[in-house]
Amino acid sequence: MTKCLDCEKIISSYAKRCRSCANRHSALIGKTGFQKGHKVWERKHHTKESKLKMKENHNLKSNPYSGISYAICPTCNKLKENHHKMDCRECYKKRVSGESSRLWQGGKTTLAILVRTNSLYLQWRKEIMERDNFTCKECGQYGGKLVVDHIKPFAIIIEENQIDTLEKAMNCDELWNTENGQILCSECHRKTDTYGHLTTKLIKSKLMESKVGLLG
Repeated sequence: MTKCLDCEKIISSYAKRCRSCANRHSALIGKTGFQKGHKVWERKHHTKESKLKMKENHNLKSNPYSGISYAICPTCNKLKENHHKMDCRECYKKRVSGESSRLWQGGKTTLAILVRTNSLYLQWRKEIMERDNFTCKECGQYGGKLVVDHIKPFAIIIEENQIDTLEKAMNCDELWNTENGQILCSECHRKTDTYGHLTTKLIKSKLMESKVGLLG
């Protein structure tokens, strides 16, 4: 507990004076409280001369404090948007992504993940969802945990068309055919013959049949 500096009343420890003494003190030094209708702050505009000076100072080419190395990208010799980095945004992405990244692990991401996370795959999935009104084809469940399943398995299409890169997958019409897709709930999806590891077994059996046919 503290005392007021003027009247020595006991006040809160966060204040120096009581309310009445504080109002009296502010009136003496010229401070006034809130007045209704009074504009406390009016916006001031810069003059044309000050605007020109600011424009010159912010220009990376004429600013002596920015430096040439920070104004122009040393890789492509273009004026950079962000002058806080040595490279421009496009060159910086090339330098830190892909094989040039310090986190590169030799292309660890599989082709299936690249295809399934592609924008074209998401568009294919969205079209099938809207076509079938978000309803499971087997049990008729509406909403919930739904999966867009390939009628002809995804792995078999990749194997038959000999797709080994993302570019080949993008150009394969069979892969993006909406007639090859159906909506299933998670339980009905587990009951299919091509769920999970069952697809690999199906591919192996087809390969064995083709080998037997060639030998016969």
